[in-house]
Amino acid sequence: MIYIQSGQVNWRSSCPDRAKALAALVIFWATAVAAQDGGQPWFVEIPAERSGIDFRFESGSRGRFDLPEIMGGGFAVADFDSDGLPDLFFCQGGPIENSAKENQDRPESAGSPCVWYRNLGDMRFRRMEVEQAGPSWAMGAWPADFDGDGLVDLFVTGWRGWALLRNLGDWKFEDLTGALGRDTPAWSTAAVWRDFDGDDRLDLFVGGYLEYDPAKAPYCAAPDGRRDYCGPEDFPAVANRLFSGDGKGAFTDVSGRLGPTRKTGRTLGAIAADFDADGDDDLFVANDGTACELLIRDSDGTFRDAASQSGVAFDAGGNALAAMGVAISRKKGQTDLFVTNFFGRGTVQFRRGAGQVFRDVSAETGLRQATLRSNGFGIAVTDFDGDGIEEIVQANGHVLSRERLGTPFAMPPVLLRQGTDKKYRNAGGEIFPVAERAMHGRGLVVADFDRDRRPDILISRLDGPPVLLRNVSHGVRRTAAHSDDSGAGGSYLSGVVPVKESTRKP
Repeated sequence: MIYIQSGQVNWRSSCPDRAKALAALVIFWATAVAAQDGGQPWFVEIPAERSGIDFRFESGSRGRFDLPEIMGGGFAVADFDSDGLPDLFFCQGGPIENSAKENQDRPESAGSPCVWYRNLGDMRFRRMEVEQAGPSWAMGAWPADFDGDGLVDLFVTGWRGWALLRNLGDWKFEDLTGALGRDTPAWSTAAVWRDFDGDDRLDLFVGGYLEYDPAKAPYCAAPDGRRDYCGPEDFPAVANRLFSGDGKGAFTDVSGRLGPTRKTGRTLGAIAADFDADGDDDLFVANDGTACELLIRDSDGTFRDAASQSGVAFDAGGNALAAMGVAISRKKGQTDLFVTNFFGRGTVQFRRGAGQVFRDVSAETGLRQATLRSNGFGIAVTDFDGDGIEEIVQANGHVLSRERLGTPFAMPPVLLRQGTDKKYRNAGGEIFPVAERAMHGRGLVVADFDRDRRPDILISRLDGPPVLLRNVSHGVRRTAAHSDDSGAGGSYLSGVVPVKESTRKP
């Protein structure tokens, strides 16, 4: 017999009965969660015909498994027109040509323009005609007011270049890309705006990924011999860059301050924070398939890599991370660093302890188990229902085409909640309906798009429209949380500058 009282089970049963008991427990827990939330979803999806966001990301696939086609999809969220509502900038991919010569001979096919949207309020947006639309085959976008004039500017990374755009107001932008010099990296990914040298002016960190030429790419195969996408280890790394800003739109390349490790990784995610608690900002750089870096800024303005001694170079098993997305949580004196990971490995949660040393707590918090079947990209840590407990939202999608071998390519996003045992579990379709729909998720940002003090979600995806989710939870309304610090980036290729309450015009 099996007795269930107050959520506990008396295990007086045979093995088959135990299986039934376990199923009963699962049903009991799910019912309790649904009852607690009144059986109501926390989010509703706003369709494109209602929101006006008619953007569709074009990967440029030509059937030859070119690596860039599965790595794009970034976007930016910021109040570009200073009306108190967060606007949108979407990076566009486009055709992938065989060589640099073809791009030169046919410049119109080298890439498609990126797209801007103005927020009209009430989850409605209008596409804007903007002359400066970003670089060819853009990857990610990172907003910040780098010249201090009160207008949010934009830096855009890309596979075929990058762009630095100064906001002139009235949806006009000036191309200042030349201010970063002519030495443009082959492939740039994440970026971080912060005052890294302590002069009260924003500086710019740019992550380099790898060197990819479609005409020279090797033939890579799945275990069954059929062609598939190559891995990052098949290509040389591109060095990271650091630029010191003068606060007026001029920049000086000071990449040497990053130290020798800046040339050894393939960066996908990056985030700034005071990791050693000395009052200035440091950098966590998440690399794809090699050791992550924790760049601690010293008093002379240079950085040293303290990842190994700080416990964040690898996961608890000594494995390198895939490192597509990064998020940080600082709550009640506790600092946790989250890094998304490859399918079958699980998202990693590093927790800072004594002596500023982090340890991998993913197994004990249940995060690893909850994300093992996910290939994580964008990630954010936010209290969505206002109960004081943070949830995790993660956009997912594979980078290998092996559905015929039993590995999913498209994957649903997940919303993870902590139970009374402090372990993360999938909230499921009742709370997060979009979790029942597979997609090639990439970028993710949390922002209060409708200004109702409840954090909403925007997810980008490959070869499809973005997914806009309005928060309709019944929790206490607070100032909307966001996925990272202002301009710091973190979530895969997607930056956000939260709108301050004081900027809202009557």
